[in-house]
Order: sequence, then structure tokens, then C-alpha cells
Amino acid sequence: MKVVPILLPVALGQLYHYAVPEGMAVQAGDVVQVPFGKSTALGCVWDDDATPMPDIAKIKPILAMVRPHIFTHAALQTIDWMAHYTLAPRGLFLRMGLKDEYLAMPKRRVAKKADENAVTASAERLALNTDQIHAITALNTAQDEEKFMPFLLDGVTGSGKTEVYCAAIAHILAQGGQALVMLPEIALTHSMLTRFAQRFSEQVHVWHSQRTPAQRRTTWQHVADGKPCIILGARSALFLPFQQLRLLVVDEEHDTSYKQEEALCHNARDMAIVRARFERCPVVLASATPSLETYHNAITGKYQWLKLNARATGVAMPAVELLDMRQFKLPKGQWIAPPLLEALTQNFHAGAQSLLFLNRRGYAPLIVCRPCGHKMECPSCTSWLVEHRRKGALACHHCGFEMPMPQRCPSCLAEADFVACGPGVERIYEEIKDKLPDARCVMISSDTAAQQEVLAKIAAKKCDIVVGTQIMAKGHDFPHLAFVGVVDGDLGLSTIDLRAAERTFQVLQQVTGRAGRHKDEKYPSPLTGEGAPLGADEGEITHSQVHPHPSLRDTLSRQGRGEVCIGAMIQTYVPDHPLMQAIAAHDRDAFYAAELAHRQRGMWPPFGRLALVMISTPRTLSPMPCAKALLEAAPHMENIRILGPAEPTLAILRDRKRLMLTLHCAKNVDLSGYISAWLAAAPKFPHHTHVRVDMDPLSFG
Repeated sequence: MKVVPILLPVALGQLYHYAVPEGMAVQAGDVVQVPFGKSTALGCVWDDDATPMPDIAKIKPILAMVRPHIFTHAALQTIDWMAHYTLAPRGLFLRMGLKDEYLAMPKRRVAKKADENAVTASAERLALNTDQIHAITALNTAQDEEKFMPFLLDGVTGSGKTEVYCAAIAHILAQGGQALVMLPEIALTHSMLTRFAQRFSEQVHVWHSQRTPAQRRTTWQHVADGKPCIILGARSALFLPFQQLRLLVVDEEHDTSYKQEEALCHNARDMAIVRARFERCPVVLASATPSLETYHNAITGKYQWLKLNARATGVAMPAVELLDMRQFKLPKGQWIAPPLLEALTQNFHAGAQSLLFLNRRGYAPLIVCRPCGHKMECPSCTSWLVEHRRKGALACHHCGFEMPMPQRCPSCLAEADFVACGPGVERIYEEIKDKLPDARCVMISSDTAAQQEVLAKIAAKKCDIVVGTQIMAKGHDFPHLAFVGVVDGDLGLSTIDLRAAERTFQVLQQVTGRAGRHKDEKYPSPLTGEGAPLGADEGEITHSQVHPHPSLRDTLSRQGRGEVCIGAMIQTYVPDHPLMQAIAAHDRDAFYAAELAHRQRGMWPPFGRLALVMISTPRTLSPMPCAKALLEAAPHMENIRILGPAEPTLAILRDRKRLMLTLHCAKNVDLSGYISAWLAAAPKFPHHTHVRVDMDPLSFG
């Protein structure tokens, strides 16, 4: 009797042994149906023989072969590696790419004819510069040699990074290969899909949680059949059963959305590199503001560094001016400084599009009762409730709790007399509508129900002023956007997080880089009418007629009504901060060098390693006894420091009290192996106590 190990797509890490019926041929990577408990389940035949075999008499037979050769040897290796590294059950990783719904027979579809005109038109518009051609050549060479090679595609905002990997993907498709382009946000998928579909037509597929079961099934089967295709996907796309994976692209690789911090803790960017290594194919990490870890790997030669030093359109980077908010005495309830308002007003008169950026959702981050000072808190978390005035609700941005705005204070029972403390995008939107009532304003954040419609309106220039959060800083190309104003540039610096400065720099660099990217943009004035005289011969002002100056305020004082301010202004109370100076000078490398020197002194990542062990209990209990017992059970190793137990930023989350232990060690230490042995030897805790491990944490909240 032949017996094979099988992994089930459930929250378990062990393999189960099943007998192969006579006449059935199976091998690693096959998907089969097996009895499991009182029901049946799908499973994948594995190639791990190290699992002890149970009593032969208890071994049940495989019920049916569902689909052979679904998961390649590289895919199985990737899952094994991820499970060992993250200490998560490998069945959960398998579940990301194997569910019953993916194998159901799809309904027959009538294939749409490819839009040849769209593909041709896209190709005709493509004009590559020397840096882009060099990058494409390097990627194609790595593909042809079929070897693993990580690349950092490092280019300023608007430098044409997407065009580079599109050209590399075209090379792959011509040879019958498959490519995966990972995106950090679902909101980016629609615009990228439009761009890719114009160039590659029916070969483009999308994968994320909001696709229908039928759409996911069609995409899954297309990938499993080995057909040439491009997958635009979120984190889970990494686990699809690719048969001919020839290139992985991680777009906006610095984005923290790639890190999953709940349940299956992993960083999809890092796991993409692992899968590319096993697949023996190149992987491209693309960003204008790479993470310090990726940047360090590039400058030390671990990654190939492909640089795009200029915008693809030939337009200079926007002038960035820092507004020292200590110089302005704003009226109560107002947040936009006079120079910023002047720039917005002038651009509105000239018909140019502007963005007001604040990385804070809702109307106000804190609501306080005026009579008694009571602060509205989340009942399930140690966090304040955020007012969302448009919905008339208070919401917790951590657990999702939501309640109507109360009619009385829950503490003093006085009739509602609440003070909104601080601004969110809704409040900034309200202020700009009050200052410029004739302007067509839109607001967009992750709370916006119709994101794609708003993004389309921005791209089509059906609005004059956009008020938005971080969603506006993530890879979008808005051809009509001339000016960016940042309401609170210091917001990200207010935490003690190790990466606070890095993240703030990335957000500010990304969002200011949206300004003035297209040299042929024209700005007809909405006030004087289409084609009315604005100081140009044909009643329009083109980019070539407006040039950035060291001081945008000096420019504004010299310009007349109807001229365009192209650039960015950042409101800050710390204009002398090295981060702010680097943003204004477009000197990213100087900021990164300073940050790396700071990290190296403390042996923090990328020079050292971190791991987080989070212990949580129901709110009525304390996790401290378990945390102390776990700490006492830790094996002693001189090169590993364990800090804590300490409360995270959110000591209570979703009605569970939390404590964390932080591990810090040198880069060459097998931290996963240490934690695995530690937890195996630790005492068994009650079922209501949860212990979660987060390798390479990005936050400590």
C-alpha cells in the first residue's frame, strides 16, 4: 500500500497520511479529495516525508483525484519556507491559494475579441528614455537566463517605472510565460487594470477579496492551466498556482499594506522575494521611496539597482515650500494658512487642479463634552472615537465599532455639547468649501464608498480641488494636478515608532510628487470661460509658461490672477527638521543616509532583527501572568534580547487585553528557530489566552 502525506487548507501545520487507491497515480502538487473527520476536504499531496506515519490500520484512502499538477515544486517550497519563518500553520498559506470554489466548473463564457487598436495606441505613445531602456534590458536578460535576481526599480515619482515593467512583461508573454504584479491597495487596481488592459487586452486578470467567486474561479483556473497571463493582485495573489511564473513585481514596495498583522502575520513583499527565489525568476521591487531595508540591500549590492533619475515627461520635480506654522495665527477652527489658501485660490482662478492632503480620515479625531470634559472612547479598544460628520456617527478605526452621535453626554448626561478637537479630511473639505464656494471640490479617503468614481472624476478634471488622505499618495498619475498642499506635515512624526520618520518622509515625498507631472497640460480658466484670455495667446497657460521658483510665495507675489502655481506647500511646526529639509531639497539619499546611520547605532533593522510575541486575554482577565511565565521559559542566549512585557499602543483591542514581548538580535541569528523552540517548551496556557508571533513587525500597536 502506497501512502502519501497531504496538507489540508485549514489552520493546521501538520501533514496527514492517506493511502493511494490501486490504479491511481499521485505526485506532489496534485489536488485530491480526502475524508477528514465526518466530512471530506480538498488537500494537496506534499513532498515532505519527515512526518511520522500513523498506524497503518488508521490510514484512510484518497477518495478522488481532483486536479493533477496544480502546485509546482517551487510553490510547495515557498509555503514550507513561509511557515517555518513566520511560525504560522502552513495549511493557512495553502488556503490562500486553494478553496473548493476555485475548482468548481465555471460557466461557459463568450470570449471578447481583443482590442487591437487599444494595444497599438498604447505602444505608439510609448517613448522610453535611456534609463528605462537600460532597466528593461537588465530585466529581460535575467528572464532569459531563468535565474533568481532581485531588482530595486528606483525612480522619482512620474519616472515611468510602470512602463519599464510593462515592457518586461510583454517580453514574458511573447514566450508564453506568466507574470504577477502585486499592488498595495485595491483602489489602485482599477486604474492599473485600465492601463494594462489597453496594452495587453484579455491577458490581464485581477485578484483580490472583492472579486466575485466566479471571477476568482476563472482567474484561478487560467493560472492553474498555465496560460500566458498577467495577474494584478493583492497579497493573496502570491499563493495562486502559477505554472509558468517568470516575473514578480511588487509595486510601491515600501507600502505597509503589504504587511498582514492579524492572524497569518507575514509581509507579502518579503514573501514575493522568497517565491521568486524558488521559482528562479527575477523579482522587481518598484518605488520612488523604497523602504530602508530595500534601499540598504541595493546600496550594498544584494539587489540590482535600476535607477530612473528623471520624470518620463521631462518635467522637473515640483518646487516644495515649507510653511512655518509658528508664524501664522490662524482663527479658531481654521487649518489652512494664508499662503496655502492663496495658492489654491490662484490655481482655481487659472483652471488648474489642486490637492489638499491630510492623512486623517473623518471630521475630527477626538470628541470632547464641553461641560464635563468627557472624551468619547471606543468601548472595545483603548482609542478615541473619530467623528464622521457626514454619516452622523462616531467610529473606531481599529475594531470597526460605530455608533450614532449621542444626544447626551454618556458621563454628565447633559444635552449634546461636544467639541471637535483637531481636523480630519471632512473638516478640511468643509473649510475649503467655505473659502472657495464656487470651486468644484471632492473628498476621497478609504471611507469613500465610490472611490473609483471619484478617482475617475479627478483624472477627467471634473473637479478643481481634491481633499484626500493617503490614498492619493499611492501610485496614481493625475495628469491635471498642478499643486499639492499638505495640511499637517508633522502628523506622522508624533509617534515613538522606529519607522515614524521613514514613513512620514515616504508619504510626503509621494504626495508632493503628484504635482505638475505633465508638461503639455493646459489650464483653461473656469471663471473667464473656455478659451478666454489669461495672458497666453490662445487663452490657456501651458506648463512651459509656468516654472517653479525656490519660493512659491515669491512666485505668487509676482504672478497675476489667472496664472498657475505648480509645486507643493507643506504646513509644519518643525521646518528645520532634517526630514522636512530633505523633502524641500528633493534630497532623499541624504535623509536615508542619516536614518541608516541612526539605525546602525542601535542595530535596528536593516542591521538587526526584531520579532514580536503578543499575549492577549479576554478583557476581564490579565495577560501578565502568562507573559511572565512565557518570559521565564525563554532559553538564555547572549545574542538575543527580550524586552518587556510591555503594553502596546493599543493595550486593549477588540475587548482583549494585550501585552507584548519584543525580541531584538543580530541579523544572522535564526530567530524563527529560537522562538519555535521557546514556544514548544513553554507552559500550556488556557484556551482563552492567545499567543501570536509577528516576525519583522512594522508596528507595535
